[in-house]
Amino acid sequence: MLQENFVCPWDGWIFTRLLGNGAYGRVYLVSRQEYGSTYYSAIKHIPIPGDIGQIDDIFAEGMATNAATLQAYCMQILESFMTEININVELRGHTNFVSYDDHKILPRTDGPGYDIYIKMEYLQNLTDYMRAFPIRLLDVVKLGEDLCNALSVLQKRSLVHRDVKPENIFISRGGDFKLGDFGISRMLDESVTRMSSRGTTMFMAPELIRQEKGDYRVDIYSFGLVLYRLLNGGRAPFLPPPPALISHFEYHTAQELRVKGDPLPPPAFADAALSGIILRACAFEPHRRWRDAFEMLEHLYAYRASLTDRALQTVVMNRLPGHDGARQDPQIEHQTKLLFPVQTPSTPPAYAPPMGVPSGDPPAPPTFAARPPAPPAYAPPMGAPSGDPPAPPTFAARPPAPPAYAPPMGAPSGDPPAPP
Repeated sequence: MLQENFVCPWDGWIFTRLLGNGAYGRVYLVSRQEYGSTYYSAIKHIPIPGDIGQIDDIFAEGMATNAATLQAYCMQILESFMTEININVELRGHTNFVSYDDHKILPRTDGPGYDIYIKMEYLQNLTDYMRAFPIRLLDVVKLGEDLCNALSVLQKRSLVHRDVKPENIFISRGGDFKLGDFGISRMLDESVTRMSSRGTTMFMAPELIRQEKGDYRVDIYSFGLVLYRLLNGGRAPFLPPPPALISHFEYHTAQELRVKGDPLPPPAFADAALSGIILRACAFEPHRRWRDAFEMLEHLYAYRASLTDRALQTVVMNRLPGHDGARQDPQIEHQTKLLFPVQTPSTPPAYAPPMGVPSGDPPAPPTFAARPPAPPAYAPPMGAPSGDPPAPPTFAARPPAPPAYAPPMGAPSGDPPAPP
């Protein structure tokens, strides 16, 4: 069952706090102290079955009739969740995926069922990050590049994530963006398959919502919507811009317009080039989207190369309203390299020092020696006519050098005789 007082199944690690709830379980922060240092990890707990209400539903639907058949049903569910574990193991060590550490599957001792525990690196997700820090254009481009790399890896393995959203995107200590939570990922047995609509409809591709055929391009669409919001004041397409409040009617109307295929307006704080990249990712018809994530990545690389460093530092979205818990988290304080005074997107960015350079005022511009004065303009001597200066005098060519000494015929060779 879901545990309020979580007991970590790994020795030496203790419960710190609840990080979040999901459709299938909870994620906890755990810590371990050793030789004066504190280490953190995240543990995802998936209970099978989740609670007594789920057990009642299983019996009501005829999936089980007693404890033995309930245990057999729980085993089937366990096998489906092994997909997430196997994906995490396969992707372990890749820069743009949340790092998997270990897992445990413990049979229940007080009745049918299992408890799955997945231990992974502790990171801040993108939603909390947007509440803690303003977003620069550089952050958007870096996110685009990193997630395109991640989606390219999934495509090569015939995997579809199906739930790309800010809550499943994480930021590492070094500023890398990572994709996590493969709870509803699936293998593509063929290049095109019918897929269920499990996932977050707010970022879901239209073909998934309508339970039509889809492939890896559903992830490109969802990721495009993530980038769209970062460049649209945190708002989905067809919604009024901040700070206007959104009504229930406006929210559902915007969702209906997107699902039925109305053309998306460009993001409010993106230029034409970046808008084109994002709107193609979010094309209603899959064949009009990027052919794959690598093709989208190439265009993002080219876009970054076209910008100056100053342009990349432009703030495109201020901190989102919400709790400030992420700002107080001891494991998030190290990410201050992206923290600078909050500004509106229309104002020039404050100075942000390069990575590794101490913060403070920007360095003074370099100084150079004064340029020597230009030579004075030509002034003709008194009485001489004005105009261009006279041409320099010409000289006769130097006479050629005398020929080398050659002794008379029959005379011995050597130096010439001394003069009398």
